[in-house]
Amino acid sequence: MTRILQIISLIIVGLLLKKHLPSDASEPTPPLVNGRISSIEKIETREYLDMLEKGVPTSSLAVANQYTIVETYIDTCGICKALERQFDPFLAQRPDVVIRKVHFPEGAFSYKWSSPEEQRELFERMSLYLFNDVEKDGDSYMIGTCGTPHIEVYGPDQRLIAADDCSTESKAGLEYFRGWLAAEL
Repeated sequence: MTRILQIISLIIVGLLLKKHLPSDASEPTPPLVNGRISSIEKIETREYLDMLEKGVPTSSLAVANQYTIVETYIDTCGICKALERQFDPFLAQRPDVVIRKVHFPEGAFSYKWSSPEEQRELFERMSLYLFNDVEKDGDSYMIGTCGTPHIEVYGPDQRLIAADDCSTESKAGLEYFRGWLAAEL
C-alpha cells in the first residue's frame, strides 16, 4: 500500500512541476517541424547598429515554419566562437533550424542626442532588444551589451521559446540552446 502511495505522490509532484514550466522550453529537443531542407539561407549575419538605426527588432528575424536561433555576439567573444563551431553540425542534423547572427560592435559606443524627442526615440528603439546595457557618461550615454553570446530561440510559429535577458540577468536562451545542442550532437 505504501508503494502505491509513493508512486501516486511522485506522479502528482511531477504533474505539479510540469504545470509551472513553459511547455516549449521544457523540451530538450524540439520536435522536427518538417523533414524538407529549406531553401532559406541557414546562417545570416546582421549588424546591430543597422538594426538599431532602422528599429528592426531581433524578433523580426524569426523565420516562419523554422526554429530560429538568434545569436548576438562580439568578435572577441571566446564563448561565441566555441558555440559557433557547433552551428554547421547542428544545422546538418536539423534542417528545420536557421541561425541569425547579430554582430554587436566591440565595447560600448557613445550616443548623444540633440533633443528629448531624439532621446525618447532612441530609447524606444533600444527597448526592442533584450541585450542592451546603457550607462550615463556625462551628457551622453554609453550603449553596450550585458554579455555575449546573447541567445534568443524562436519556434516555427515565430514565437519566443527561450531568451537571455539583461533586465533579469537570465541566460535562459543560452542554457536552452546548449541543452538542445547536447541532445542533437
